[in-house]
Amino acid sequence: MLFLGLLLLVVGAGGLLVNNAGFLNKSNEEPSPRYTEPTKPFFSDFENYTYSLVRLSEQFDADAYYDNKLVATHKTMGAQEVLVGSTKTMLEELKAQKALMLVEYAFPQGSPKLYFISVIANSDAPPRGLYAFDLRVGKFNRLGVLAPYLTAQGTAVLSSDKDKVVSTIDPEQGSKYQKLFLLDLNQNTVSTIVTLSGNETLNYCDTGCLGDNAGNIKWVGGNTIEYYVYDSSRVENIGPGATEHPLIEKRTITVQ
Repeated sequence: MLFLGLLLLVVGAGGLLVNNAGFLNKSNEEPSPRYTEPTKPFFSDFENYTYSLVRLSEQFDADAYYDNKLVATHKTMGAQEVLVGSTKTMLEELKAQKALMLVEYAFPQGSPKLYFISVIANSDAPPRGLYAFDLRVGKFNRLGVLAPYLTAQGTAVLSSDKDKVVSTIDPEQGSKYQKLFLLDLNQNTVSTIVTLSGNETLNYCDTGCLGDNAGNIKWVGGNTIEYYVYDSSRVENIGPGATEHPLIEKRTITVQ
């Protein structure tokens, strides 16, 4: 039987790093001084389990409908362990709004970390936050450095191995959409991997799209990203109330 001790929400201190490729990295890896590493692993057998969030109630619009428990299920035996009894209890910020709840985002194969986003249920609004749950120590961390690249209008695509994300969302430039960012979930870093110039944009939408922005980006193969570049100085009518920027060309980039 697992013993769930008091779990602390830890927000790391941000910093700036430059990686070997010369890209600017933002990192958020410093633990809170209030947190003490446990002497005993919280859940050391994590690779032999699958994980899921289970609603605390199926009664629509009840408070518990927007709350979850985190459950581990053994891959061969089927035995279940409740790792977190209430995500809203563990993450107080989820209580700010009744319909704000945690949902699964990425569970990388063989990783001791599970990744979740907070969303407004039954809404097409962008995510509100990004969190990692470390199975080795039994605690949530809010990934405040990475979250801005997922929590605004734009395009963000998870890799097939579920440990990286490519995103057009630029917290600094907003609607220009001239940069591609690589988010490494396990390392908690973000790198700028593409910078466009002039009238080039990653956004093909002019009007008539959700949030008036959309990108055409996908992972092809393990480490290669395919992205389409458009001309922001020109528009084409594609239907009633809808215009798009014409395509300049399709490009690819390979990342480590």
